Amino acid sequence: MTMKNIRKMQRAPFFSQARMLAFQMWNRTRFSFLYIVFFLVQLFGVHTVANAQTYSEVSPSGDLLYYTIANGYATLTGRSHSVTSANPYINLVIPYHITYNGTPMPVRIIGDSAFLNDYELADVVIPQSVKEIGQEAFGYCCSLGTIHVPSSVLSIGNGAFKSVPNVDYHGSAEEADEYWGAMYMNAFEEDGWCYEDSTRRFLIHADRRVTKYMLPSGVEYALYTAFNGTMVDTVYVDSEHPMSDAFSFKRCLNLKVVYFDMNSLVWAVHDVFASCPQLREFNIGSTIDYLPLSVCKDCPSLREVYIPGNIIRIHPESFAGCSGLRRVYIDNGLIVMDDVCFSGCTSLRDVYLGGKLKTIGAGCFGGCDSIREVVLPKSVVSIGGAFKMCPNIEKVTCMAPVPPAVGSGSNRAFQGCPADVEVTVPCGAEDDYSEAWTMFDSFGSAPFSVRAVSEDEKKGIAQTTQQPTCDNPYATVEAFPLVGYAFDRWSDGSTQNPYTVRLNDGGTVELVAMFKSLNAIDEPPVVAPIVVYTREGSIVVAGCNGTTVEIYDIQGRRVGGGIVVSDRIEVKVPSTGIYIVRTADGRSRKCVVVK
Repeated sequence: MTMKNIRKMQRAPFFSQARMLAFQMWNRTRFSFLYIVFFLVQLFGVHTVANAQTYSEVSPSGDLLYYTIANGYATLTGRSHSVTSANPYINLVIPYHITYNGTPMPVRIIGDSAFLNDYELADVVIPQSVKEIGQEAFGYCCSLGTIHVPSSVLSIGNGAFKSVPNVDYHGSAEEADEYWGAMYMNAFEEDGWCYEDSTRRFLIHADRRVTKYMLPSGVEYALYTAFNGTMVDTVYVDSEHPMSDAFSFKRCLNLKVVYFDMNSLVWAVHDVFASCPQLREFNIGSTIDYLPLSVCKDCPSLREVYIPGNIIRIHPESFAGCSGLRRVYIDNGLIVMDDVCFSGCTSLRDVYLGGKLKTIGAGCFGGCDSIREVVLPKSVVSIGGAFKMCPNIEKVTCMAPVPPAVGSGSNRAFQGCPADVEVTVPCGAEDDYSEAWTMFDSFGSAPFSVRAVSEDEKKGIAQTTQQPTCDNPYATVEAFPLVGYAFDRWSDGSTQNPYTVRLNDGGTVELVAMFKSLNAIDEPPVVAPIVVYTREGSIVVAGCNGTTVEIYDIQGRRVGGGIVVSDRIEVKVPSTGIYIVRTADGRSRKCVVVK
């Protein structure tokens, strides 16, 4: 306080002195007070989430979008996922502004992770009102080809376009990471196709409307995700129809049939056919020797999977999340099943494991709560963490003479399964299993079984009339021919009927009964060569007059045929895929119907 002010206070009355003192105190503290107010505004002001209001509104494209309202503008936070099969892709139009409580609010920000992993998003129109795009806002939108970003956007977050093929942007936002995670920036577009530049030699993304796998004329190379999210409905690859490069077909919502009979570069990428909701037929040819990572992950329309004997390894998550899968048949050849190959297949009931399988990885068949019975071949040495959280398993049969390793802790096999499951192991191995497989209460033993089947139940049937026991390793099978047929032989060459067979080293033996006709009229001789070919969704069999033709799909279901009364028969098949044609000349022919 200055001397001048002190003299004023000395001459002033009492109340005037008090008023002057208060003024001096305010003058000294006003800067501290202003600083406190500034701090509180920053902490509790208009940017605070607590003061923001949530709101939803239908966009011009008909999509329900969610926002937060604060400071007189809107931040887009996401959309409602209610897509139908009639509209499998979303072409989203983000509005310039929304109306909140009767007041227009510009859409200024697309928030963090607003459309993260939105597989249905195929196109986005971003208005000029948007100034900021948050982190991973459009990350992993695998159905997007090119996203067009207006120059009004001044800030783009890290990974905003992660894995999007191309971003078209000519604004001033600083790159937090290269192209904000997109694969390319400002590429060349023409008629729905996206290329690296105007030479059109490198394809970045195919036209969304394309229904068949194809490359435009002049294209020399292509990005492996070029056909992701397209309308491709069939993928057929063999030596006559090779694939020029490694491609994935992830989230192709119209893809229904896949056939591969070529060890193509396509297996060099993961998620090859992942998230294809209508994929119902996955057929593997004889030249493929492994299945890659997540090859058919999250394909809910798959019902059956057949793994042929040429496959020796299945990589992780190959069929994980295929919620509609009911049956898996693995032929003799597979050696390794990696982690979580079939995890989350909640409808899976029937599993047949081939006789060469050695390793079943952690979490393989985890969460498959429809499985009732597990049969492990004698070749298995490790099942650590397999069949976890399968609470409805009632019976486990393991043919291995030495108990397979089951893992420990959270990676222990059969974790979450009932302890009173009926467990059957080889004769004399009960004590070893009881010590190694402590998750189960008790163990029974058997030399396992002999299974008798007929090659054709129209000619006769076969039964196992006596199963072996640990004290008596002999089984008896018997064939019963129908009228007009006689028993011929068993598949091992024996002509005995009934037939007694000994199980020498355990396991399951299957014997097929074969029959012969007693009347040559039943199977007329073939006097001309039979020719089988396909045409416009049909199978044509020529040169079969007076003979019998039967056509089956890959799952063994009869789809057509009968006695042919003319020179040829044409059968319209229900869908594209692989079919087996059995003709009177004793041959079975494989046909692939592609359209």
